[in-house]
Amino acid sequence: MASTVIMPKQGLQMTEGTIIKWLKKEGDVVKEGEPLFEMETDKLTITIDASASGTLLKIVRGENEVVPITETIAYIGEPGESIPDAEAPAAPAAAEAPAAPAPAPAAPSRKKRITGPSHAGKTWFNASAAMTATAVAMAIFIHSSSMARLCSLPPSRLRNRT
Repeated sequence: MASTVIMPKQGLQMTEGTIIKWLKKEGDVVKEGEPLFEMETDKLTITIDASASGTLLKIVRGENEVVPITETIAYIGEPGESIPDAEAPAAPAAAEAPAAPAPAPAAPSRKKRITGPSHAGKTWFNASAAMTATAVAMAIFIHSSSMARLCSLPPSRLRNRT
């Protein structure tokens, strides 16, 4: 039986993702762990690897389609293998969907590409959110250590403090 490729959940609050680009076409041979498609969430754009080896039998959801998490977007299996018909009605929507999301690229993006030998430019992240989280963590640490020092002083030393 063909294995399904689903829209993966990339964060706790993620409810949907957009397929940006299929890196393989129907009929292409894919290996497990090989890049299969690029997806975008509200916070990042990431390359998703194939979860199984075989032939990409059918792409159910096309590029620029917004897909709820865990919904089937493609099938991987052996050539000639049957595909469940339950997902067949979603295929016509794939042809109509690219016209609607066209205005989306006009909005400015705050996403930064990670460059470096370990990521090879495959992963995107929101740099401002990462910096904000770091700043908040530092403020909490500084505040708690200052309070601890003040609380450990005897009352006689606190009177002369300015």
